[in-house]
Amino acid sequence: QLFYALFSPADNVKWEGNLKKYTLNSEGIIVGQDTDTSAIDDDTGFFSDDAFDLWNDTGYPSGIADGKNVELGGMVKLLEPGSRSIYTENSSNTLLSFSSASATSQTTFDMTSYTEDDYLSVRDWAIGYDVDDLDGDTSTTDSRYSMGDPLHSEPVIVTYGGSDDDTDSTVFFGTNEGFIHAIDANSGEEEFAFIPQALHPILNTYYENTGAAASKPYGMDGLISTWIYDVNNNNVILDTSGKLDSGEHAYLYSGMRRGGNNYYALDVTDRSSPSMLFKIEGGVTSGFDKLGQTWSKMTIAKVKFPNGNSDGSRFVLFFGGGYDTN
Repeated sequence: QLFYALFSPADNVKWEGNLKKYTLNSEGIIVGQDTDTSAIDDDTGFFSDDAFDLWNDTGYPSGIADGKNVELGGMVKLLEPGSRSIYTENSSNTLLSFSSASATSQTTFDMTSYTEDDYLSVRDWAIGYDVDDLDGDTSTTDSRYSMGDPLHSEPVIVTYGGSDDDTDSTVFFGTNEGFIHAIDANSGEEEFAFIPQALHPILNTYYENTGAAASKPYGMDGLISTWIYDVNNNNVILDTSGKLDSGEHAYLYSGMRRGGNNYYALDVTDRSSPSMLFKIEGGVTSGFDKLGQTWSKMTIAKVKFPNGNSDGSRFVLFFGGGYDTN
């Protein structure tokens, strides 16, 4: 399985993004739904215009090929706002529904000078609703089938269980609109998304999309790392019945790169109910007052540590001190 995070640069701040899936055939050629023809144009090195990625749901071969068009095919065309599970943290670092008044507000969006209706339009747009009827179908409650650009964030795959022929895996990646997306590696459907409260204010900038690309705000643009604690060393954390193996877990860590000075850690062991392990806020969290932009990828390691576990060790995270914009 091959997963490609794609984006299309534009003159304004909003750049379209997508995640597409391909595979290798028996000859080692990258293919989509047409398993006999390379999805890559040998002359250009880009996707062929007539390629269908594996999540293109328009119906191969009579449907609409997505090729190198970022806005066609992929997981974006499967995003349905009414069924999405989007989380953000409150002041206690508890994950709540993004639409919850306890987690999002005109204040967190930095929209106190706007009307409540303006704020709600931006919030609903961020959830994925076509609030301005850009498709011209007279509905403002259908999907706009769009997401932000994964400029520097790279897809990370976590295999939870399943079999060699039918794995149960999730693809995680971030975008500059502020979200970390969790995508079912088989179906392409979103399992959940997370946006930190610190990035709520950039959503209105992307919604209005009036600024030039040079003023583009960045979001969850950093590299993601994971800690899969696999006690029994069978390379998965769920048994054959889908039950969590004793003592095992899946943790996710992400910086923001140019998006900010914070690190976020999520417990993604239960994808139906993720939780926040911690967040480090550069300049706010005690001991991290000089942490710069979080470009460094967190790396988990087991080290000897005073007053550690029974064997005198402790699991720790290594990362750099950040990029100083000054």
